[in-house]
Amino acid sequence: MAQPVDPPRLRPAVYLGDGQWPGNLKPAADVAAATGLSVARVCDLADAQLIPHWRLDGGAPLFKVAEVREWLAKTQLLKRCDGKPLPLQFILTTTEPAVASEVPPALRAMAHELHVLPITGQGAGVYFLCKDDRIVYVGQSVCPTARVAQHLASGKVFDRVFVYPCLPEHLNLLEGALIRALRPEENGNNAPMTDAALVADLYPSIATCTAAATDIIVTDADA
Repeated sequence: MAQPVDPPRLRPAVYLGDGQWPGNLKPAADVAAATGLSVARVCDLADAQLIPHWRLDGGAPLFKVAEVREWLAKTQLLKRCDGKPLPLQFILTTTEPAVASEVPPALRAMAHELHVLPITGQGAGVYFLCKDDRIVYVGQSVCPTARVAQHLASGKVFDRVFVYPCLPEHLNLLEGALIRALRPEENGNNAPMTDAALVADLYPSIATCTAAATDIIVTDADA
């Protein structure tokens, strides 16, 4: 009957060199600072006998930073991402609050809630393309910056852009109310009917801007 064989055991990574004491050994904290690994991760890799290290009398692992960096470079723990070009419609910009005096008169009731595009990470909103003091176009997008870039590429003429941030599910509601009230010259007359009471409840400043437009109210007959 065959004798059971004990599974192989990982032996401690003791120094077995030529009798010369290894120099410049560092504790796990120094290796973590030099490589970006956490101290816990360095110790785990040492306990698993994976990362090159040294131990004195079975104590805490010690490391040579150069050896660890070389090992990391040879393993899949260190990976390079080459990146890729930014999409043409993606624009890196900064956020700026709107200045009331620069906002077209029809929008000044909500000037304190407007932001000036281009904006990074703005999220969903209704945007206003303006030329001088005229609102030439009202649109909506989950990414206004990219949408405005498309307008520029298509040849629309405007010198300022403002955006009113809102929840994505309210884009159609607000865009319709604003187009019907402000009647921008490039939007045409096909804006959907909008519930004025809901606009007033959710976005009071927009309701102020659209108060003069009575045809945004959905009556029982229209519902």
